[in-house]
Amino acid sequence: MAALLLSLVVSPAGGIQATPDQTQPGVSPSASQPQTNLQANRNSSQSAPQDRDLEVLRRLEEDYLRAEIEDNGTIAKSILADDYVGLRADGTTSDKSEVLSRLARHERSREPYLITATNMREHLFGDSACVTYTKVYTRPGSQAAYSQNILHVLTRRDGIWRLQLSSPLPASRP
Repeated sequence: MAALLLSLVVSPAGGIQATPDQTQPGVSPSASQPQTNLQANRNSSQSAPQDRDLEVLRRLEEDYLRAEIEDNGTIAKSILADDYVGLRADGTTSDKSEVLSRLARHERSREPYLITATNMREHLFGDSACVTYTKVYTRPGSQAAYSQNILHVLTRRDGIWRLQLSSPLPASRP
């Protein structure tokens, strides 16, 4: 009697689905391929979703910076988790509604500045990720700049990445 084996496969949408294993009972999957090729295939299939996630995280960070520069609450709303927490250097916090309210005041249009992100690093932990970078603020036509190290924690829920927590990081001491 042939046994039907099921294996779990992560779908592109982020869900898990069961698929039948076509291996015949008693036949090793390595019979047709050396073990090193199987391991290489596993590694390459795992890196493709990771590469897609890293690209999504980079795009979210770019869009979030653009939302701040443009005072665009629509963009920010699509990026922030509903239970988002913003930590400030003084220990106080903000939530999603406060961020959107601040953007709606259009303070940036009265005092415009540019924001660039340098030294961005992304780290994936399954359905969680952290992104760190240095955020540099400059006013057009001015040589003066202010920088701040940032930590963003993002979570993936129902296959969608959202910014969950934002916090400044202490500057290194000389």
